[in-house]
Amino acid sequence: MLELTGDASLIAPVGIVCILAMLVGNGFNHGLYHGLIPVMNLPFLNAQPAKVMYVTRVVAIMSRHLVFLPHMCLPAELKALKLRIDRGMTHNAFPVVRTQFDRHLVGLLSRKHLVNILKDLKDPIKAKQICDDRMEGRIDLTLYCDRSPLSVDWGTTVARAYEVFTKLGLRHLVVLGHTGKVEGIVTRKDLMVYKMNEFKNVEVYWIRRMQAAIRHQLNSIRFYETRPISRAAYEKSLSQDAKDGIVNNWDSATPENSEIVSVYPSDMGSTQLPAMRVMSDTTRNT
Repeated sequence: MLELTGDASLIAPVGIVCILAMLVGNGFNHGLYHGLIPVMNLPFLNAQPAKVMYVTRVVAIMSRHLVFLPHMCLPAELKALKLRIDRGMTHNAFPVVRTQFDRHLVGLLSRKHLVNILKDLKDPIKAKQICDDRMEGRIDLTLYCDRSPLSVDWGTTVARAYEVFTKLGLRHLVVLGHTGKVEGIVTRKDLMVYKMNEFKNVEVYWIRRMQAAIRHQLNSIRFYETRPISRAAYEKSLSQDAKDGIVNNWDSATPENSEIVSVYPSDMGSTQLPAMRVMSDTTRNT
């Protein structure tokens, strides 16, 4: 309008109209570019973490399907990895560990570093320099990889990992166990809120079932008959469980995606699943 008319007096009215139109549009929905984020399934991270992230641990969302590389690696292993990438592997970084049987973190090798190694192997002079003849021609990956990658303990809250991602602009965050071994890796896609909500829903379901089994056991020994207040709470919980479809028997139908309950490493959650089995046996005996 201003370019067509050349009238400077239209600057203020046009500016006010544009601002009012923006405010009215934002009152009904998000902007165009913001609306395209979920449509295109982009792993966009907001400025602040969601509330569910403060009560969720990294171990519940991390990716476990990792491709490890030993500290001293054969050129054939690197070429095989590059072939897997060309065939559709989506991994963009690979943890470097001490050996194939010792998963203590040494560094993090990205795709870009992998390509640089393969280029150097094609040069006879550089290939002779990086290949150690005393180690069967193996390559020391610490010459190329990031030797101090950021990492977190698997007990860290997702909110803390989220802040690290947003403030430092990371693509990968290595997750270590209590012994310092690599247990998983976190990417932007793992920080999506819907994944944590799905996990929490299943977790709450199993907690409700465990509570129902315990109440059933206490009722079988007439615990609530001598306590009127507890009896009222027990009857209220039974009606709520019936409304929500919670049953007392552990052997009954389980919800979909119930395998999410077993996301914890074996040495961390070994006391949980056996306890469920014991409660199931106790319930059946009554």
